[in-house]
Amino acid sequence: MQKMSKQAIVLYTIVLFQYSAAFGFYEFDSLYNLARKKGSIALTHEAIQIATQLNNPALIARAYFLKGYQEDEKLMYYQALNSYFEALKYYRTSQNSTRQAITLMNLGIIYRKAGFYERSLSLFDEALDLATEDSEEKTASLIYYQMGRVHRFARNYKEAISTYKRAIELFQKEGNQYLLNDTYAELGVIAEQQKDLSTAAYYYQIPTDNSSFPEEGRIYDRIRKCNNLGYTMLKSDQLDSAKMLFTQGIALANSQEAYSYLLALLYDNLAEAYGTEHNMDSSIWSQEKSLQYIKRHDSYDTDFLAKAKLLADYFDGRDEN
Repeated sequence: MQKMSKQAIVLYTIVLFQYSAAFGFYEFDSLYNLARKKGSIALTHEAIQIATQLNNPALIARAYFLKGYQEDEKLMYYQALNSYFEALKYYRTSQNSTRQAITLMNLGIIYRKAGFYERSLSLFDEALDLATEDSEEKTASLIYYQMGRVHRFARNYKEAISTYKRAIELFQKEGNQYLLNDTYAELGVIAEQQKDLSTAAYYYQIPTDNSSFPEEGRIYDRIRKCNNLGYTMLKSDQLDSAKMLFTQGIALANSQEAYSYLLALLYDNLAEAYGTEHNMDSSIWSQEKSLQYIKRHDSYDTDFLAKAKLLADYFDGRDEN
């Protein structure tokens, strides 16, 4: 049997290595896509192992980022932080500034949810520097929007307004109607919190183009506007307008099974409107409908108990009359 030459052995080894690497990349992509589709953290962990075997920092970062996103979605915030920090480490190795910025932004969002506003803003600042360096306006617009949310939650309204307006400039430039709508709604909430109801109503009524949204997105947008503007009317003592808007929102939300939380909110606000005009029977009925749409595992116990107490108070009010 003829022996292979050294040159042939080297060539064979190279071909085998390339084939193995190609198969490894295919295996990673297949597993990664399946993990993303199924939302499976276990599958994502397997994808991380394959990427580690391939010794590919970009793939390792990509898989850790997905794992962080999945953990965040499941409210596993501590685990999500660890995964995002791992992703950040490998994105820095591969010098991917845009992905670094997005990962830093996601870290900032988790810190905001936990109430660590200063830490959140410092991460957003770092993310914004990276996005600005790479002229990534699309990423920068998302960061400005998230920074605005931190300032709003921290009740730094002046900073929130200026940051949201910067986000609006970029959203308008890139044609991001979805987040443009969200940002106007955020400005409306700020005005509402400052008791400036006319400005809140102005922001809630700004016409925006939602024609590019999927049908579900268009319906959600209309429901949210009905609720937000209705609440402003309620606080302005324009009760008939408020009730009409809440009723319109309820009719729209009833067409979508996924909107139980919005239905609970709309009925809750409708109950307040009826209660304000001392129509206790309608108020009680609306509050009972609100409670029907609240699932205990979807809300904090304190929220559920507060609504139950409110319903009891309505009954007490009726008994007194």
